[in-house]
Amino acid sequence: MLDASGAVVRTFSNQNKKEDKLGALKAGGNRFVWNTRYPNAQKFDGLILWSTDLAGPRAVPGGYRVRLSVNGQSQEQAFDLLPDPRAEAGAGDFQQQFDFSKSCSDKLSEIHQAIGHIRDLRAQMKSLAGRLPKEDAMEPLREQVAQIDSLMTAVEQTLYQTKNRSSQDPLNYPVRLNDKLGNLMEVADNGDFAPTSQAVEVKAMLFGLIDAELAKWQAIQEQQLPALNRMIRELGVDVVRVKEE
Repeated sequence: MLDASGAVVRTFSNQNKKEDKLGALKAGGNRFVWNTRYPNAQKFDGLILWSTDLAGPRAVPGGYRVRLSVNGQSQEQAFDLLPDPRAEAGAGDFQQQFDFSKSCSDKLSEIHQAIGHIRDLRAQMKSLAGRLPKEDAMEPLREQVAQIDSLMTAVEQTLYQTKNRSSQDPLNYPVRLNDKLGNLMEVADNGDFAPTSQAVEVKAMLFGLIDAELAKWQAIQEQQLPALNRMIRELGVDVVRVKEE
């Protein structure tokens, strides 16, 4: 799918696993229904949310093109996405709603990408700590690993409810910033209306809190992590070694 400017809105494929799944095709005629939404917000493995399924923002009514590519050949067809005739919203209202939802979706993707990176780094450090010789000289390195893990955990737990293990867990544990932003996105996307002034105010508040945590994560990458790597080099720690019993 492409918008009027030719920018790709969404891609569906039965070949590329990184793109939205097109589904099974058979010889002859095939039917495909686009839900008029942009790509969903990015997730990470094991993500459980209470108030959103991270659906992408709805496309603004207007002109679009569909491009079908098969065996190296492509065809395009123009079409118009029409608004609900019962809706009282004007073109500006639809655009404001889209811009609001798109910014929330992008911020959720940023959160979830950061959490994925945090968990990957934690796994690396855990593996490193488990292979360190049991020597006093290694204690500063162990402390640095523990400090980084503590800082990352604080960021992760502020952004996401890490106690969630099932869809009912949010009933027992309070939702965090990503769930709150997801709920706001869902509410603003309900109906054909521009976001209210209250929604805009809440979004600004949530973005401020989220960006503060993401800034802490950035500082960890720029300060604590390089210090850890310098310590590893100075101590001459072997990256690959037989684990001591």
